[in-house]
Amino acid sequence: SGDWSSDVCSSDLKIGFGFMEAVVPENYHTGADSFNEYYIKYKFDYRDTVYKFSYQYSFEPTIHLGASYTLYAKNFWDISASGSNIDLGLIWQLSDRTELSVISRNFIPNTDVRFSYDATESISNHFIPGIKYGFQDFTILGQLKMTPVGNLFSYGMTYNPYFLPIFTVSTGFKQHLSYTSDIKHTAAIGIGLSLYGLNLHYAYERSEYDLLDHHNYFSMSYNF
Repeated sequence: SGDWSSDVCSSDLKIGFGFMEAVVPENYHTGADSFNEYYIKYKFDYRDTVYKFSYQYSFEPTIHLGASYTLYAKNFWDISASGSNIDLGLIWQLSDRTELSVISRNFIPNTDVRFSYDATESISNHFIPGIKYGFQDFTILGQLKMTPVGNLFSYGMTYNPYFLPIFTVSTGFKQHLSYTSDIKHTAAIGIGLSLYGLNLHYAYERSEYDLLDHHNYFSMSYNF
């Protein structure tokens, strides 16, 4: 898996593009011969991709409103699928230390990802409030994801030493849903480097859910 993002900003306006892709390589399509023995016909990759085109405007120095157009794409074997929706978000800086945020992900109701063989997969709506609080060199974050099947909690903390301001260390814990809608738990640790407008971040994730275990994430952004 991997992701990449870039943004262009002015004092009040930011425009961004994001890309994230999860790939499961070398899946096997099998068949049976005349002796009822299975063999591999061919291999294929499974790709699940998300594109985001984002816009943020600051009405005041402490209030920021954003919107994203999200495009979902899936490809595997000879099957493809696509769908889209809109995200809306608000950040309110209460003080130098405290920020509140709220996101309505997939704001448009009753939308689907449509497959090339005429099947559909519904795009679920999520309402996500969050809070960030900073003290000394530490920042603590909390988030609640409200989904149609239940509430999921996430917590995180970052350390940005005053003697090395370009460097950050982060750790976090979150709940997420498996494909059978069971609540699973994941922990991650990461590092970041910011230098001359270039921001590089890496994270390693462990999970009790095998399909999301041992994941590596890398992101990059540049501020003009």
